[in-house]
Amino acid sequence: MTKISFLNGKFIEHSKAVIHIDDRAMQFADSVYEVTLVHNGNLVDGDLHWKRLENSLSKMKIPMAYSIEQFNDFSKQLIQQNAITTGSLYIQVTRGVAPRNQLMPEDITPTVIMTISEFKLPVVDVLNTQVKVISQPDIRWQMCDVKSTGLLIGSLYKQKAVDLGCDDVIMLRDD
Repeated sequence: MTKISFLNGKFIEHSKAVIHIDDRAMQFADSVYEVTLVHNGNLVDGDLHWKRLENSLSKMKIPMAYSIEQFNDFSKQLIQQNAITTGSLYIQVTRGVAPRNQLMPEDITPTVIMTISEFKLPVVDVLNTQVKVISQPDIRWQMCDVKSTGLLIGSLYKQKAVDLGCDDVIMLRDD
């Protein structure tokens, strides 16, 4: 069976689902995502995940490309087209395609990606198995010395500066 994904309103073969090189997700990590489990062919806590997606998009000032009802309908179709009983649904919404510039362009269309993957639920023995872990401080946003493609914070701050009538922003930290 061919895997089907959802891209910008269309169900297409997964291997043919591509986004533009100038999509802001590629240039600035300017996107949000949501993942929800699928069990017995249905989303687990789907409404909660759609609300969190809506909240994330609102905070990032990315337009909601589809209503929650539409997202829910698309996900059901994706589950059916891939004949998934148990798996995970991944949704990513990017600000869209625009020339590379930290300022966030207005009136661009968000890119919407939805993929689904099947997996088997762990057996009880696995759930009762002890695991070993370590803990580390969360430094994801403190590694400004690394030239990561995750430039979203700089883009958000630059946009805020311009929105407030300034030309740029200086970011400070305590070390």
